[in-house]
Amino acid sequence: MTATRRLALLLLLACSGTAAASTMPVPVSVQLPLFVKIWKLDRAFPAGGEIVIAILFQESHGPSAIVRSQVESWIATSGQRIRSIAVAIDQTSSIAAMINSIDADVFYIAPLRGADVADIARLARARHIRTITGVPEYVDEGVSVALDVRNDRPLIVINVASSRAEGSSFPAQLLQLARLVDVH
Repeated sequence: MTATRRLALLLLLACSGTAAASTMPVPVSVQLPLFVKIWKLDRAFPAGGEIVIAILFQESHGPSAIVRSQVESWIATSGQRIRSIAVAIDQTSSIAAMINSIDADVFYIAPLRGADVADIARLARARHIRTITGVPEYVDEGVSVALDVRNDRPLIVINVASSRAEGSSFPAQLLQLARLVDVH
C-alpha cells in the first residue's frame, strides 16, 4: 500500500471516530453504567436476572460498527450480568421481521444512517422492550432513554410516552433530574 493510500485510510478512520463522537455526546464507557443505574430505578424492570441487550447497528456505517464494538467491550469487562446480541440491520427491507425475532430485554440503538428509528422504536414498544441510545435526537423518534450533555455533565433524556408504552415506571426523583420529551 502506498503512503498516500495509508494516509487516506487513516483520515477515513479518524473521520469515522469523529462522526461517532459528534452524534453521541456521551462516550459509551459513561453511558452504560448510567443506563444500568436507570434500570435499577425502573420499578417495572425485571430485577435479579441476566439482562439481554440487543445492539442494533449497521456494519456498513463506520460509527455504528465502532459503537457496537465499544458496547460489547464494556459489557465484557463490566462484571455486570449483561449479555449482548449484535444485530446488524443493514438490510432495512426485513427490519420488522428481524426485530420481532430478537429475544432481548433492551434494544441499544447505535448511530444509524438511513434506517427508520421511529419504526424500530414502535416495534420495541409493541413488544415492551426498553430502548436506549447515546444519540439524543432519537428520543424525538420514539426511543425511550438517551444521554446528552449539559454543562459538561451527562443529562438523561426520557421520552415519557415511549417509556410508559414499553412498560417502564420511573420514580419522580429520576424524572425531575431528566429532560423530558413527550412524543410518540
